[in-house]
Amino acid sequence: YFHRLFTDENPQHTICPKDPNTWCDYNKCVLSNTLHTYRHKNSLPEPVLLAIKPIYKDLTQAELLDRCLHGQTQNPNESFNACIWKRIPKTEFVGLQTLKLGVTDAALCFNEGTVAKT
Repeated sequence: YFHRLFTDENPQHTICPKDPNTWCDYNKCVLSNTLHTYRHKNSLPEPVLLAIKPIYKDLTQAELLDRCLHGQTQNPNESFNACIWKRIPKTEFVGLQTLKLGVTDAALCFNEGTVAKT
C-alpha cells in the first residue's frame, strides 16, 4: 500500500527493508548513493489509495495470515486440491486406480500436515 503512495516529492519508504538485498529500488539507491538518479514510477492517486486502504488492512490481519502459514491457502479445500494436483497433474490422463491412490496419498499427507510432496 505505502509503496504505491510515493512520489518524488513525498517518498514513502520508511517501512521498506534497508539492507542491500532489499526489493525496494529507492532504498537500493539510497544505499548505493545514487538517489539523484531515482524517479518514482507507477504511483497511484491518493484518493484511489485511500479507497483501497481498508482492503489492505483486512487482508493483513494476523488471524487471517495465520491460516495461510505452511504453504496453505485461506481456503483449506484449495490447499488440499493443490496437494492432489502435485501428485496427479491435471494435464495428464491417469487411470482410476492411479487417481484413487494419488487422492488417498494426498489426503493422508494433508491430514498429517504435509503440504507438498517432496
